[in-house]
Amino acid sequence: MISVLSAYALYSEDSPVVTLNQDNFRELVLNSDDLWLIDFYAPWCTACQEVIPDVETLAERFSSLLKVGAVDVDENTYWASQFHIKSMPSFFFLGYDKSDVPEELKGINHRQDLYHQTTDLIQKALKGKPKTDEEKQQDADYKEMGKAYKEEKSTNLTCTTSRQQ
Repeated sequence: MISVLSAYALYSEDSPVVTLNQDNFRELVLNSDDLWLIDFYAPWCTACQEVIPDVETLAERFSSLLKVGAVDVDENTYWASQFHIKSMPSFFFLGYDKSDVPEELKGINHRQDLYHQTTDLIQKALKGKPKTDEEKQQDADYKEMGKAYKEEKSTNLTCTTSRQQ
């Protein structure tokens, strides 16, 4: 019975949640420039089964900002041990810099907890996102425009008034 359960994936093939395993985790997650939310689950775990709709909704709503993946801890013990999974479901957020320590989402008791913590982590990651060369050039252009504007304003706003008595 246990082998039948462990072969059962919680997320369907047409789910917006990517099934991650020993073979694809490194390539899809660690070698990518994407933000990732990873759901570590066990197929027999009731709480894991109950959170599926919320995780799939989150994956759909944030698809332009974030990839969402799921790891079956019974089938993928290596990744479960790397993330020190002790209970399920466990959620980890991986930012743009995969050398940073992944952030564990804690206290996920309600759908709102999952959404709020994920949103906060996305915003934090976007603030620290390395800029592309084009974005750096835009920043430099804006800075130059700002300097020119300030110089123009300071020369045009000099006022010479005399007070008459």
